[in-house]
Amino acid sequence: MGWWNQTGPKTKAQLASTSSVVDPTAASKLIGGDGNPVYVSDTYSPYYVKVDDYLIKVTTNKGPVRVVLPSLSSVGVNKEFIIKSDSTVSESKQVIIAGDGSDKIDGQRTFILDDAYSAVTIVSTNIGWEIF
Repeated sequence: MGWWNQTGPKTKAQLASTSSVVDPTAASKLIGGDGNPVYVSDTYSPYYVKVDDYLIKVTTNKGPVRVVLPSLSSVGVNKEFIIKSDSTVSESKQVIIAGDGSDKIDGQRTFILDDAYSAVTIVSTNIGWEIF
């Protein structure tokens, strides 16, 4: 599979050596941080988002994928994450985004992506996560 190796998501160097990536440096210029998107599948669900993550791309083969945001206290205000689904996501194979502990997302415990190629930008505030 293009994004995966036996131990988990591939590194930028591993992706650069595959034919499925046209220009890995072009994407890194768009996503900030260390330039590496995180690729998550149902094999690695739940995925606990790290403070240094920014762009999280999700694929699902057999079932839903749970993505858990870091605690608000660990990221502070205005921390942004983008979570993007690929063509495999559907109503039966959803991306379930959850806050850590009692942290809410627009007042709810979870936010669900259930359409192929859908995306959401989530930003931390002093009282919860907000969807943009």
